[in-house]
Amino acid sequence: MKKIAVLLLLVAGTLSLPAAGQTVKELKITDCSAFSAPSTIRNPFWPIGWSRPTAVAQTPGPVVPVVQEIRLKPEDFVISSISTGQLPLAVINGRAYAEGELISMNVGTPQPMIVQVYAIRDGAVTLRYRDKTVVAFLKGVQLPAR
Repeated sequence: MKKIAVLLLLVAGTLSLPAAGQTVKELKITDCSAFSAPSTIRNPFWPIGWSRPTAVAQTPGPVVPVVQEIRLKPEDFVISSISTGQLPLAVINGRAYAEGELISMNVGTPQPMIVQVYAIRDGAVTLRYRDKTVVAFLKGVQLPAR
């Protein structure tokens, strides 16, 4: 019985639809509603007891010191000897280093500069600091004049 009632409602609904040739009148809006509230009124969607935070004065952030550019110079490195065996070694500033080792130097800055021994060749050592590369040559021992 329920099926027949539902079927009759569906048929009645389709018969009440407008024919394909009919058009709907244009809808023209004549009045628009508007709402404006003063800014002092509390927003009803805020939690009860919550109030808008007061504007905080902008304080300057921490002072960042200006970093001076460090120039890597070959004169900063004294190479006294080079060994080009299976494991190449070079004595730089009085200490032996292999390829890939890091040298910590103070060059007038509060933090030490970390320089990598990039390559050791016969008579020269290539050193790298960040994106700069320097080649320092072996200094020969100067004998005093007779």
